[in-house]
Amino acid sequence: YPPLPQSDFETWRKARPDAYASGARLNPAEKNEEVGPHQLEGGRLWFGKTFYDSEGETGVGGFGYFDEALRSYKLYSLKEIQRWAVSAILVEPDCVWLALYRRGEYGNDPGGLLRWDRKTEQVRKFPIRSIADHIAHLGDTLYLGGADGIMTLRGDQVTSYFVDRTIDGHYQVVARN
Repeated sequence: YPPLPQSDFETWRKARPDAYASGARLNPAEKNEEVGPHQLEGGRLWFGKTFYDSEGETGVGGFGYFDEALRSYKLYSLKEIQRWAVSAILVEPDCVWLALYRRGEYGNDPGGLLRWDRKTEQVRKFPIRSIADHIAHLGDTLYLGGADGIMTLRGDQVTSYFVDRTIDGHYQVVARN
């Protein structure tokens, strides 16, 4: 695959006004946008962009695909994703799910879950408590897995689960809302 196109200064300045206002200045050597989590669909490799966002390095969040037949990238950088890296992706016939996070110097922070409608290009954002590194859809439930446990999305309701040890030493799955 050819190298992933990097955001230019003007794109970065408009997409990341918070970073620009704080005095950060973009140097081409400091951009580190990379292909992150990915999924193959037909002749397209869908992916979320990932980047480190601290110590002078930065990027503009987005997602898209590489079209094998055309040998070219198609990138989307919606306002809801521009300050976030992608930690997980699920491409479905009608939508693309993207789990977001910030990769920073003092740790990583969750940025929510996006559902991008492939037909209308409308976005819905759902809050999630931890960073998801896997997304699966089974029946009417979307499952997100990560180091802190499992999260589910049913309709508009996000529920987090974790394994807890009871006083008598047994383990149980507990919902955390």
